[in-house]
Amino acid sequence: MSAEFERPGISDDFFKFAGCHHVGADQCVDRYGCRAEGIAIPFRSLDGQPILDNEKPFARIRLYNGTQSQKYHQRVGSETHIYIPPNFQEHPRGATLILTEGEFKALSLAENGYAAIGLPGISGAMTNVDGEPRLHDELVGVLEFHKPAHVLFLGDSDAVLNSDFSREAAKLHKVLFDSKRLSFIQELRVAVCPLDGPKGADDVRGAMGTEFHAWFEALTENAFIVPSKATPAEIFCALLRRESEAARTSIKGDGHDAHRNRVRLLQSAGKLQHETGAMLLLKPLLAGLLDVKESALAKMIKDAGQPAIVDSHIPATTEKGRVTLRNVEPWDKLVAGDVLLAEIAAFYEKFCWLPACTADVLAVWSLQTWCYELFDFAAIVAVWSPEHECGKGRVLDVTEKLVRRAFRTSNTSAAVLYHVISKGNLTVLVDELDSVSDEQRAAICNILKGGFQSNGTAHRMTERNGEQVEVEFSTYCPKMIATITLDKLDKATRSRTIGIRMKRKPRSQKVAKFRRVDATILQRKCMRWAQDNAEAIKAVPPMDVDECATDRQEDVWEPLIAIARVAGGDWEKRIRLAAQHLAAGGSDGASETVAHQLLAAFQSYFSERGDRTDTKTIIAELNESGDFADVNFGRGLTPHYVARLLKPYGIEPRVHKMNDGKTARGYSRDDCEQAFTTYLSDAPPKGAPVKCNSVTAIETIERNEVLDNVTKANGYTSESAIPTNKNADGNTVTLQKQLVEEFV
Repeated sequence: MSAEFERPGISDDFFKFAGCHHVGADQCVDRYGCRAEGIAIPFRSLDGQPILDNEKPFARIRLYNGTQSQKYHQRVGSETHIYIPPNFQEHPRGATLILTEGEFKALSLAENGYAAIGLPGISGAMTNVDGEPRLHDELVGVLEFHKPAHVLFLGDSDAVLNSDFSREAAKLHKVLFDSKRLSFIQELRVAVCPLDGPKGADDVRGAMGTEFHAWFEALTENAFIVPSKATPAEIFCALLRRESEAARTSIKGDGHDAHRNRVRLLQSAGKLQHETGAMLLLKPLLAGLLDVKESALAKMIKDAGQPAIVDSHIPATTEKGRVTLRNVEPWDKLVAGDVLLAEIAAFYEKFCWLPACTADVLAVWSLQTWCYELFDFAAIVAVWSPEHECGKGRVLDVTEKLVRRAFRTSNTSAAVLYHVISKGNLTVLVDELDSVSDEQRAAICNILKGGFQSNGTAHRMTERNGEQVEVEFSTYCPKMIATITLDKLDKATRSRTIGIRMKRKPRSQKVAKFRRVDATILQRKCMRWAQDNAEAIKAVPPMDVDECATDRQEDVWEPLIAIARVAGGDWEKRIRLAAQHLAAGGSDGASETVAHQLLAAFQSYFSERGDRTDTKTIIAELNESGDFADVNFGRGLTPHYVARLLKPYGIEPRVHKMNDGKTARGYSRDDCEQAFTTYLSDAPPKGAPVKCNSVTAIETIERNEVLDNVTKANGYTSESAIPTNKNADGNTVTLQKQLVEEFV
């Protein structure tokens, strides 16, 4: 027993030799990037160098006040690592390699002269790649260095009742012997500590003292040799037979422990029963242990139910098909909001070719995902383009690295969305929305627009205890979608969006390659800023956003302006000016359809050119302006296309007498006036001043600082930001001048 560290089976000297030490909360934050109190166990590589994870030494903390479900802690978002004891290289190569769960067990065995390494959980020998198990890279390195002929997979005493251990053993055998690089391995053995004894190898060593070596040699010699193509059920039954007497004793009686062991045994059988031939092995063995008829086992297994899901301190290997959402720890220093937003905007500009002012909007929206529960509304960002290969997916790529617990999907369903969203504290990114069926898209849009508001819910019926009951799912969270055109989205969904219209990037414009990008530091800063400024955000009073054309668009933009106000600097001016640029054009704000844009273009044309025009003339002029060059699959406006778009507004081409006295088929202002009044009434008349409050009045905007290139703010520079003399809108003017001239 260690006196200083109070752990059985390991001496104080060996603890110190391994670099273990007591750590307080503040020291833990400074040194390892997480807040915990306990015994710090630093991890080192084969050559003895500290393992770094996000620029800090990696360690696991054995908590002083740990619980049954969490005895250890490590920095959230860090990777899993294999623990290699400090004397590992002293063991002769080729000796049996012991894989055990946890650092203390590995240290205890290492001090006793065995080549052992600690796995981060019973599933820690493998990682998941595209739904398939693969050996942990660090374990592969250990195996290739040590070249063992025999590998022993050692479990705790309770593993004999846990089919998960047997399942991992079967997977481990397969990946070991499928690898040509590891052809030196001759066999995999599996053993567990006695069910009626101490739990782990370190506990056994602490209890047995000098007799431990002889006992462990016998355990290794008699371990179960896993045969080729062995199933989890075969391994489970083999281990259970070896401990049958202890197992029978542990499940007899009416006490709490006996009941718990019976349930665990039956739950393990439930996990294995669907394997081919599993019940042929399980039925006679379980019937004998439980002293029941084989025919009664099916009902007992069903009554035992499924194991409860317990949050683990170990980052679990993702099962095939299982959704996991990434968490991070907050940044350990105070974060300035204006600097943080500048860094996020520069991060977008580094990898994306964006339209004017959208990097600012995306930066603030990304920050909102870390505190969206403080608001009544969470905007839907619609990234769209007229054609493929315009950079929509890249915007989602960058966003996925920045936002809070990103859930990215494509070809999804409404059911998937409301089940995932109901988990809470996440951001949904939906790609390729245009590729799903109309029925599926309509159902998804119901979730999108319903979850725009904090009270958004979806309800379904399910059976519980033989009765049909309703189940409520929350659908509220920030969402981003990517689609080809917005025409297939219903108007209610479009009105709740901030539209970002992407264009295909010219080859002459360069952005950075998006390769192995890690934005964890920015995520941690966002989390810290949101936590520190929650009360300040709550204190921001409701405000008018006169830059927006409709009340609903005010709901969309108000949270972003509130965050920008709390962040400080000139960010409120930036976002208000962005709102004026993106959401002041009509009833659908930034997300107007091509038909709505065409209606507005007709209004402008009649204001400047007279009260009637023939179809050929107006189409030629609108196509020449370039605003509709990308529509109609790149063909621009055609007579049939224009007629189809305007027909829902009650506008159809008719024969009119033109100003030159000739007759031609076309359009008149009188035919369109009702549609102008109904659908464009919020748009300011041509030449009228734009409605805005004192914050964004043109005379109060300093052209050289309000929308200065974000990469220059606070000294943060992006190597591949969009040049100020050419943006994604294709205009060779500075962003500030371009925007101001549009509004004057």
